[in-house]
Amino acid sequence: MAAELALTAAGIVLSPLFQVFYEKMASLEFEGFFRRRKLSDKLLWKLKTALLSVSAVLEDAEDRQFTEANVKEWLDEVKGTIYDAEDILDKIATKDLIRKLDAEFGTIVSKEMPRHLGRLESLRTLTKFVVGKDSGCGIGELKKLNLLRGSLCIENLQNVTSLTDANDLNLVDKKYLEKLKLEWNSREDNTEDTSGRQMVVLNSLQPHSNLKSLTMIGYRGKSFPDWIGQLPSLEKLFISCCPQVESFSEGELPSNLNEISINCCDKLFANRMGWGLQKLQCLRRFTIWDHANDVESFPNEGLLPTSLTHLHIGFFQKLKSLDKKGLQHLTALEDLDILYCPKFECMPKDGLPASLSTLRINGCPLLKKECERKEGEEWRNISHVPNKYIDLAKRIG
Repeated sequence: MAAELALTAAGIVLSPLFQVFYEKMASLEFEGFFRRRKLSDKLLWKLKTALLSVSAVLEDAEDRQFTEANVKEWLDEVKGTIYDAEDILDKIATKDLIRKLDAEFGTIVSKEMPRHLGRLESLRTLTKFVVGKDSGCGIGELKKLNLLRGSLCIENLQNVTSLTDANDLNLVDKKYLEKLKLEWNSREDNTEDTSGRQMVVLNSLQPHSNLKSLTMIGYRGKSFPDWIGQLPSLEKLFISCCPQVESFSEGELPSNLNEISINCCDKLFANRMGWGLQKLQCLRRFTIWDHANDVESFPNEGLLPTSLTHLHIGFFQKLKSLDKKGLQHLTALEDLDILYCPKFECMPKDGLPASLSTLRINGCPLLKKECERKEGEEWRNISHVPNKYIDLAKRIG
């Protein structure tokens, strides 16, 4: 608040994107981080001054992005960088919190969280919480921390063994959280008991409807809960290493999703035509990695929506080609990655969308050999794409 008043008095209005970031830089935790490491106050002043300058450029870019495509692309990159920088500041604040708790209570548990964390009901920044086992820090420590905002990663959820413990987390009341990552230890056995227990736990971890990004890693249940489809603000969904999941919840995925990434979920991938992706007209980015050893052609006709601009396919061991019928309706597609598909050998004839501006091929030796000759049928199939890369670093054509 002090930072906001100072800026207002000086007649400076920051872009909303930078306002939160600037306030974090002006926080006591961040300034303390600088001083404990004997970093110069002048450097901190330079950082804040540079931020004000970038904010002014950003404000102009926000006005021009609707008429200039390259400005919009630059603006998206800047915003991504700011979000990454925010995560770093959050980590600094979290480490400062742990340092204070250790000094006050002297109870930090190795590789787990400090006890008494739940006493800090006004806490706003906690980027990671590691669920303790047995006598360690339990998930109930998060129950009253309803002012948490930004990003939160909860690790070792396999240590939550009862419905009571899961309900103690009280995620649904944490309305300021925008990004949530839920992680289970993937080394746990694939037993019916494990699967059933984790399904019960996940069903109780429903976040607030304001959530924008959800990541789930290492979950061993057979299905996802219905509440995933009840998150109207959800824009990004990342699912990795969930080998037992066979389907999404009953009903549709949230309609506002603009990015989906699914990795190492073979049973889920097998039911891909039931995901309803074609109905997601906000979907822009789709990543699918490490699936279906028996799939030789992808994507299926009717799988993807016409709104898609970025498609990333990787680690398909038997994939040989792209499906022309699955691509031809993707009239907005701009960016296509094909990564580490050792048997991939051909592009569809006249099948790549005319809108495609960037093609990256990496770890596909059969196709690489054909394309680097810059002649023959495979070269003709991709020659119209303005930006073509083989093995990521080498641009051809």
